[in-house]
Formats: sequence, C-alpha cells, structure tokens
Amino acid sequence: MNLYSYKNNFNLADFIVLLFFFLAPLSITFFEKKNLAILIFFSISFIILNIKNIYKIKIEKIAFTFILSYLIYITISSIGMIFNFNKLNYSYLANFFSRLLTITIGITFLYIITYWSERNSNKLKVIPKVSFYICFVFLLLAFYQIIAFKYHLPFFETRSFIYGSNAALNSSLGFRITSIAREPNYYSPLLFESLIIAWIVLKRKSFLIFSILTIIIMYKTYSTGVYLHAALLLAILFLTKKTSSLFKLTLTIVFLFLISIIIYVGLDSTSLEYFSDKLRNELSGDSTRSYVIITIITGFLGCHFINQLFGNGLNSLDFYNILSTNNVKNIDFSISNNLVIDFLWDGGIIGVLVFSFGLFYIGKLLFNSFRKNKYFYASFLLFSSFLITSLYRSEYASLHFFWTIANIVILYKLGKENKNEH
Repeated sequence: MNLYSYKNNFNLADFIVLLFFFLAPLSITFFEKKNLAILIFFSISFIILNIKNIYKIKIEKIAFTFILSYLIYITISSIGMIFNFNKLNYSYLANFFSRLLTITIGITFLYIITYWSERNSNKLKVIPKVSFYICFVFLLLAFYQIIAFKYHLPFFETRSFIYGSNAALNSSLGFRITSIAREPNYYSPLLFESLIIAWIVLKRKSFLIFSILTIIIMYKTYSTGVYLHAALLLAILFLTKKTSSLFKLTLTIVFLFLISIIIYVGLDSTSLEYFSDKLRNELSGDSTRSYVIITIITGFLGCHFINQLFGNGLNSLDFYNILSTNNVKNIDFSISNNLVIDFLWDGGIIGVLVFSFGLFYIGKLLFNSFRKNKYFYASFLLFSSFLITSLYRSEYASLHFFWTIANIVILYKLGKENKNEH
C-alpha cells in the first residue's frame, strides 16, 4: 500500500501516527521544543478520539517489554531522587519534569502506535515509507549544507565546527556535515537507520544510489562515532547475513584491499590524520568525552550506597557538582554521551539491570526470528544499530529514541504479517 491508496479510508488517527513518524526525528535538531509541542497536541487528540477503546488492546511483546522496563526504571530513579531531595533545589524539579514530559510523550506515542497497528495491519507498510521520507529530507539538506558552506549560502545554525584534534588539523578540514541535526553524533544514528529502512522501502538500484550518497555524508561528518558505528554494524551484518562462505571471504579480501590502498596512497591524508588523532585521544582518555565519562563514574562510586542502587534521579547530571563528593569544581555537562553511564547515574545499578534485562529480552525475540524474512532482519539490524548508538549517544529522553523503537516494533509486526517476503 502506498500513501495515495488512503483516499477512501484515511482518517485523523492515521494522520497523527504518520505525523509522529515524520516529525519525531526532528528532536535531534534545534527545533526540538516546537516539535514536542506539536506532538503533545496530537497525542492528546488521538487519545480523545479513541478514549472508549484505547485501553482495549493486547500490546505487542516488544513494545510492552520496552514500556514496562522504562516505567520501572523511572520508578527506581525516583527513589534515588527522593533520597537526594534535601541536596537539590527547585531548579532540579524543572529539569525533572522537563525530562519526564518528553519521556511521557514518547511512551504515549509508542502505546498509540501499538494500538493503531493492531487495528490497521493493512496500513503498516506505509510507516517505513514515511520514516524513509524524513531521513531522505535530512540527506538532501546534508548535501545542501556542503553547497551552502562552499558558496556562503544561508543554512541552519548547527555545531558543524571541527574539534577534538590539534588546531592545525581542525582548521584544515573546515567543517563537519550535520544536516539540520545539532551535531554529527546526533545525525549519525539516523544515517544508519535510514540505510536499514531504505533497504525495506527502495528497489535495488535506488537503494544502491541512496547508500552511496549516505556513505559520502557519513565520511564528511568526520565523526569517530559514525566510523565506529559503521564498523560494528558491518560486522553484525557480515556475521548474520545468510550468504556463502566464499562470498564473505571475497568481500573481506576486497574490503581489506581497499583499506590498504587508502592507507598506502594517503587519500585525503588530512582526514585520516584527524581520525587517528581523535581516536587516539579517545582511547587514551585525553578527550573531553573520556574525561566526562571517567568523572561521572568516579562521582557515582563516591555516592551514598542508596544512590548507587537507585541512582540520583532523572536528568540529575546537571547537578553533578552538588550530588558528587568528588570535589571537582566547575563541571558543566548534562549528559555523558553514553546511555549506560547516564542510566547508571540517573537510575543506579538496579535501574541499569532492569532496563538491560528488558533490552536483552527484546534482543532475544529479534535474534530468534531475524532469519525468517526481510522485515524481521531489518528490525534486528535496527535494534543492533540502536545498541551501538547507545555507546556514543545518550538520548533516552528524545523522541528520536522512541521513533527508533517504534520502527523496530512496526518492522517486527510486518515480519509476522508477511512471512514469505524474503
């Protein structure tokens, strides 16, 4: 079914669901607050329209597990927050309710999408198409960004400046591609998600062209997170894709040969030098990212035993200097850029274990089914990409986070509805 086949049965509920899949990725941009306000309005509208039946539903296993583990995690982190309340002030409450609002909308939409999908199984194939369209808009804007910066044309303000290496290298490379995302690491997950979704939506030739264009943008992000994400996802693809051993061996030889040529010839040696310099700083602990993670872990280990178990409360890293006994002054960060570290600080050991158990169960469901058809495999790859993203991004309260989970749910459901599409 395509978007134009809705003429006779398209309704407001369909529009609201499709709107979520189109707008949710904008949470990685500076339009986040306006985007959230729009989706709050439409989520309330959907609930009002379906108030009589919205609770009468058997929730999909993946969505149910994710929502339940998330709600338990929030409850656990709230215990830690209550224990810390004498140290905090009313500014923290603003942080807490801001984070809670976004999470509530994300969970609400995940429930709405599950409810809608159970009643509209014949319309499910439209969802990956809508998700692809917004990814394609980001890609077009990424190429326009290159043109705009080269010819001094107007473009959205983003963190496209180069940093993380020595001043000479930073200056020579010029800028990083962000599209309309805040910075490359915000855009990175969407690049990989777009490839997986495009594989489902596009025909082979179109997918090949889209892949080449996406890989060009990946390279131009100059992000170690993007490059390592690509390496890990390729490894998963290589290990799980059902192909002959000879094909895998040939692909490995070709890949190693190309890497050798790039290194030998020194293609764009400035870029290679920047990448190796930045990676060395990350691995040695000299980068800002490494420093932040080490500082948070040290502070967490110095917390009261209750806080080590239950965390310090949602969105409490802004108050690290108050809550930590590290005596480290003038620390200015609100996230660690690592999902596990943020979950550990906010929800403690118990919170991390509960959420990890939920993810493990979801992963098990997807792993046991990924060989059955292309939709199951795409949902498995999308989940794998989600886990890789968690290593260098921490956006568990963004709508893009819930958008990714929602796409996993829809693709998994499509796998069950279309068992013979390989």
